[in-house]
Amino acid sequence: MALLVKLKNALTGSAKITSGAENTPHIISYCIKTGLPYEKMAFSEGNITIRMSLYAAKKLAKLLREDEIPFEIREGGLPVLLAKYKKRYGLMAGALIIIALLFFSGRYVWDIRVSGNSTLTAAEVKAELANAGFGNGYEIGLDDVDDITNSVLINSEKIAWMSINMRGNVAYVQIREKINAEGEFGGDMSGDSNMVASRDGIIEYIEVMRGTSAVTEGQSVREGELLISGISESTHGEYRTEHALGRVYAITNRHFSVKIPLKFEKKVLSEPVCTKKTVKFFSKYINIFRNYGNLGTNCVKIEEENSFSLFGLPDLPVSILSEMTMEYETVNAIRSAQQASELAFFELERLIETELASADLLRKTISTEMTENEFLLECEIVCLENIAVSMPMGEE
Repeated sequence: MALLVKLKNALTGSAKITSGAENTPHIISYCIKTGLPYEKMAFSEGNITIRMSLYAAKKLAKLLREDEIPFEIREGGLPVLLAKYKKRYGLMAGALIIIALLFFSGRYVWDIRVSGNSTLTAAEVKAELANAGFGNGYEIGLDDVDDITNSVLINSEKIAWMSINMRGNVAYVQIREKINAEGEFGGDMSGDSNMVASRDGIIEYIEVMRGTSAVTEGQSVREGELLISGISESTHGEYRTEHALGRVYAITNRHFSVKIPLKFEKKVLSEPVCTKKTVKFFSKYINIFRNYGNLGTNCVKIEEENSFSLFGLPDLPVSILSEMTMEYETVNAIRSAQQASELAFFELERLIETELASADLLRKTISTEMTENEFLLECEIVCLENIAVSMPMGEE
């Protein structure tokens, strides 16, 4: 069903509508009341982005304009592409010929799909492959796949095992990452060190991998207090030093404070102006349009890459890179109490996700206050987290 929806939107058109996160209740309310379906909703940098069909997006945009709610809309899909290039018959014919040739060509890698990665991103794995000479546009030849794999394993500091399997024009790459204790526990592990408390807490349980525990479960500790010592005694009564390693989980209290001013400056964006358009064919780039017009000093640049896929097949190795520029002016604005409240809670959740991503939240208490100039939000959190951090000996 999801594939059919994507295919339908690719053929009939799709769009992304972006607005401030404070407008989320209004946008959701419009979608529910008018029965407008959407594919995906996401939050990023204080904004909400909703993806939907072009028809639904235009109806939603009309409702937002009527209520004077600021937003941006970016349209895509086959109708938009044809509208842009309907008078460039040579370009369209050339693109169709290229695509037709690609369908009948099975000699080159069109796409690379990575699995098995946890800390590494797919882009980082592809960069490792590119350094070994393997990437989109690579001529398929299974005889040298082993050489490429060995080259990556020899030169990579993070990949322990790799397998490359070709299925048609798609390379399926499976990897296993090296266990990287330095990345998990932080710092250089070659020197002698202790592990100390990063904050106050009550010890819940201890995992010592190297060194000697200096605390017990149920003990209260203060920030900077020794948790795991890098000094240990041998059976012969001699002492030796090493790099202490482990985790110490404790009950801690965290405080978050968010202030949202009611008066603020916002950017009012102009209509986007296309400044550059490039066709990417495998690893080759062909400039097809560039605007050399004068733009103001206050500009926002947006880069977008649109690839092509038909009927669930792998993405074709042809994409269009667009560079759009929008001028803006800064104006004074005032938030309502409701908008300030929604933005404060949005910021609080962002802070919690950033700073307590690996902690277990046990209790959360929130208080709010509205003053003449700002909305204040105070949050007290009791959580269970690892408070052990490495400290080189002699620096305590």
